[in-house]
Amino acid sequence: MKLFYTPNSPYTRIARVAIIELNLCVGVARRSDRIETQKVIARDPNSDLLNYNPTGKVPTLATDDGFIYKYEYEKTT
Repeated sequence: MKLFYTPNSPYTRIARVAIIELNLCVGVARRSDRIETQKVIARDPNSDLLNYNPTGKVPTLATDDGFIYKYEYEKTT
């Protein structure tokens, strides 16, 4: 799995802290559920993120079996 992130996103920080706390980092985990993190630049037309999430929003988690999870915020009134 691969997590696409930007360092300034508060939502990405939450996802990265969870990955670290659960020992799912590539360098730490030796299981098949490890997660590689890839820093991207927002609104970069050449970013690898756009191959997985055309809207370019972060965090985006791309799994090995093709599923993509992205942060979606909807304001409820």
